[in-house]
Amino acid sequence: MNNDIIVNKSEYVNLRRSRRQIMMFCTMGCLLPLAIYIGIAIINPNLLAEPVSAGGGLSVGMAMGLVVFILSWLMTGLYTSIANNRLDELQSRIVAEARS
Repeated sequence: MNNDIIVNKSEYVNLRRSRRQIMMFCTMGCLLPLAIYIGIAIINPNLLAEPVSAGGGLSVGMAMGLVVFILSWLMTGLYTSIANNRLDELQSRIVAEARS
């Protein structure tokens, strides 16, 4: 199999572009909330210690940490789903065409 055949195909260029866009979206979806959480912890740590509701046991920091965790989990699931269902299929098609 000649790599030049694959690299020059428009389908391969589209695959790389799609993979990069999805990867960047999911990466930013994970890192941005985490950076905001860390920024708040540095700038105003007392805010994170306040309870969400009066007399409640859940602090703002714990709630925000849970949101960051859930967003990261969802972004990972989104990327995995798209990669397995769309990108791998396109990649297999490109390789099969190059082998023939």
